[in-house]
Amino acid sequence: MSAVSVSSSSSPPDPARGSGPERGYLWADDLVETSPAELRAHRRKRIAIRAGAALLACAVVAGIAGMVYSALDHRPDVVVVEGFAPHDKDLRDYLIPTPAGAERPADPIPEPTRPGQAQPPTPPERLVPGDRRLSRESAADVTGDDDYLRRHKYARGYERRWIQKDGIGVSVLLLRFRGAKNAALYARDIFDLYKVNDEYRDTEVPAVPQGRSLLSTAPVRDTDGTWFSLSAAAAGDVVVIVVAEDGKPLATAQITETLLAEQYARLK
Repeated sequence: MSAVSVSSSSSPPDPARGSGPERGYLWADDLVETSPAELRAHRRKRIAIRAGAALLACAVVAGIAGMVYSALDHRPDVVVVEGFAPHDKDLRDYLIPTPAGAERPADPIPEPTRPGQAQPPTPPERLVPGDRRLSRESAADVTGDDDYLRRHKYARGYERRWIQKDGIGVSVLLLRFRGAKNAALYARDIFDLYKVNDEYRDTEVPAVPQGRSLLSTAPVRDTDGTWFSLSAAAAGDVVVIVVAEDGKPLATAQITETLLAEQYARLK
């Protein structure tokens, strides 16, 4: 099939301008026929342009997919330890007691209050070293991270602190999440975060399933020569974190591992 192009002009030719293709327009006597070979060539060119655009789009999509794939977490899935019921009671009811002879921090930690609300008197049963509830904001202050708390659906928490007779400061955290899987993911991720930010030796805690310890091999950054031992594990929907800190290197993680095992057992 051939195509014919015709000028849309309806005016007669101007004799003064002569005739032929150099007039600048075509009249009925100057019909130009496009050959089938030229039509096929034009069609092949259009197909080639479209194919090139499609390949470019595919390359862009593949590149984006590659970036998304590389950004995904490819670590093995966490192990959720069975045998724990949901921890629906007040978290302080699960906490291990403060050791006899331990000192409480110099300033008592107040209970959270609403804006403009006066701080209520502390009842006698609350006069224990460093007890306080942990909102997500205060939990982020203690752990140094808010992203993982939000990502893994943090619900509530509680902290108990004391100072041993030898001057070592101890903190026991119970952080509850919405589900045992979220708790196990948080326990894994917070460990990886600590290992990135500071220098630690990472070991397993034999007495606690999926328990791990970090022992600082250098003073923690942004502190006045503080050394840490940290042990943690997920116990159902609660993550237990035990931290010990001192102004000199800690030889082992025995303090935090012993307290972790004791606290883990109370959550069964």
